[in-house]
Amino acid sequence: MSAPRDFRAARRGLAVAGVVGLVACAVGAWLDSGAFFRAWLVSWLFLLGIALASMAQVMIHELTGGDWGRVLRPPLEAATATLPLIALLAVPLAFGLPSLFAWARPDAVAASETLQAQRWYLSPAFFILRNAAFLLVWTVLGVACLRAVRSDRVRGRRIAVAGLLVYLCTVTLAAFDWIASLVPGFYSTAIGIRLGTAQFLGSLAFAVALLVARTRTHATPPRRDFQDFGNLLPGHGGILDRLNSLTLVAPVAFHFVRFFFGGFP
Repeated sequence: MSAPRDFRAARRGLAVAGVVGLVACAVGAWLDSGAFFRAWLVSWLFLLGIALASMAQVMIHELTGGDWGRVLRPPLEAATATLPLIALLAVPLAFGLPSLFAWARPDAVAASETLQAQRWYLSPAFFILRNAAFLLVWTVLGVACLRAVRSDRVRGRRIAVAGLLVYLCTVTLAAFDWIASLVPGFYSTAIGIRLGTAQFLGSLAFAVALLVARTRTHATPPRRDFQDFGNLLPGHGGILDRLNSLTLVAPVAFHFVRFFFGGFP
């Protein structure tokens, strides 16, 4: 079977799965709206993390170069291209803020001095406004980066520099909004680092999984593409070696940050 036919068959299957999933979500929202919004938030954050970190890794490759990008760039660029859709999938969450956050419930705010002190920042209107701005900026940067790297590499590098700086700043704010504020009074000095690390690991795992699946129906990329990190990690092994290293180092780094900086329950 040819690749285009494989793609069409997979697309039909995914479309059917998507319709079934939407029907299940509608039924779940009708039966238990609170559980629906909690499940939607977790799933949406997972997809957002893959897309955002994929965008960041495309930008990193634009600045560092290396043949490794020839292997990982296709799935990473495909994930980046989903940012407009993921931004739209955030709309239902705007209607479920009281089910998710205590600061969005007037009775909870009235009973908590901590929530009253945070009301200038944690209010439904301001929350929706700034997170809509985050999603808009991420989407514009992702689309602009994909267009630029295919036509104007110099402009693509400039967008990559700006995009990485914006990502580093906004991921911490988003982590506080969507994760830390779920628990009233909770704070963490490393919540942004933790979320960003998880996003990068998720996007790498996503790209490698697609790469492995693709090699079953397509020609395997040259071995040197797996063993070249360009200017990013000169003299080191390939992407699979680095992924294995990250899975070992990440827990150690997490407990190191937790021990010295605190902020985790």
